Amino acid sequence: MGKQTEGLVGFLHKCRAIKETIRYSNNDLVERKDTVASHSWRASEIGVLLAPYLEDKGVSSSKVTNMLVLHDLLEIESPEVEALGHRDKKAKVKREQEVAKTLFEGYEGEWKDSAQLLLTEFLEQTTLEAKIAKVIENYESNMHVIEEVEPIKDPEHRKLTIDYIERRRGIIPIIDELIDIQLKEIEEVSTTQ
Repeated sequence: MGKQTEGLVGFLHKCRAIKETIRYSNNDLVERKDTVASHSWRASEIGVLLAPYLEDKGVSSSKVTNMLVLHDLLEIESPEVEALGHRDKKAKVKREQEVAKTLFEGYEGEWKDSAQLLLTEFLEQTTLEAKIAKVIENYESNMHVIEEVEPIKDPEHRKLTIDYIERRRGIIPIIDELIDIQLKEIEEVSTTQ
């Protein structure tokens, strides 16, 4: 497995870029910028902590968590991740699909094939695991915005955020519970601070 293992290690070095790739860089309301790596870490933590609930519903929690980590690797090829309401969604989808095709080029082995399959599944959004991973990814992004406070105090941004959250309902009960909590947090932040 020597050459495959070398390739794996080489790819892990390539992944270092997400530690420095900035999120929300074009949103003036977000003062404390985030990195892709910190977003990926917390989204993955959500996946890990939800594992008992997911497994109880017949959902592979490891698959969800792996998709969360792998999806953010698409940002290796992106200079920045633009915030909600400040990006061209079609261009983002197109960019992600293009990067997904080439992300693992030049590498070989089971790890590469497995990662490519999971990433493709996430992007296609046809399985329950992929849909849950997408919701969790969005949920973490919204957590960052809520913690920032200012974006939520802005009526236009608050409406965008709420609309974005509401579209994720109906996948499984635990996700709906998380959404209810997040909407409650938005209400509290927008009226008290």
